[in-house]
Amino acid sequence: MRSPRLARDDGFVLPAAMMMLLILLVLSVTALQLSLNSVDTSNRDRRVVRALQAADAGVDVAIFRLNHMLVAGASSAVLGAVPNAVQSLGCTSVNALGVTISQVSPSAPQVYCPTEDGSAGGVEGGTYSYRVSTALNVTGSLGNLLIRSILATGVANGAQRRVLVKVRAVIGGAGNLVLYQRIHHTECTAQPTNSAPDSGCPGADLTS
Repeated sequence: MRSPRLARDDGFVLPAAMMMLLILLVLSVTALQLSLNSVDTSNRDRRVVRALQAADAGVDVAIFRLNHMLVAGASSAVLGAVPNAVQSLGCTSVNALGVTISQVSPSAPQVYCPTEDGSAGGVEGGTYSYRVSTALNVTGSLGNLLIRSILATGVANGAQRRVLVKVRAVIGGAGNLVLYQRIHHTECTAQPTNSAPDSGCPGADLTS
């Protein structure tokens, strides 16, 4: 027969064990939640990086086409006879026949050309779209400068990012042509902040 003292202690371990199990359960759920959050953050970061890479791919394509347009003035077999003002200040567009140049009056205000888009081949699931501004003609210490903005949007697996890149070319005498080169790069907000295409982009003013 058990003593009265042992009878009173009977089952005292059960509440402690249940409390310990409850603590372990809470810790396990917390660790699982932190792990899932970490995976979600990592996946989101990868998508954002790919979207930025896709946007940069669009900028590279735009610069290539702009430089092709500059060089085309000396190669009439490529695009035909192109007036110098058009080849340096106008808009480019791409179609099944190749790259064409739109007439833009040199006195017209600087505006963004129509959107061009494509697939960012080096970025998994990435696409880009870009708009190039008509050129701003500035005379400075380097000579006759052509400055443009390239506004590119990259999309990859649901993530979207925009970048604004300024490029500059120096137009001189024969043999002194310098192709468009990057002079400014900034990341914009994912979406425009107002009706202007380059809203949400620091340094969008071409003259700054």
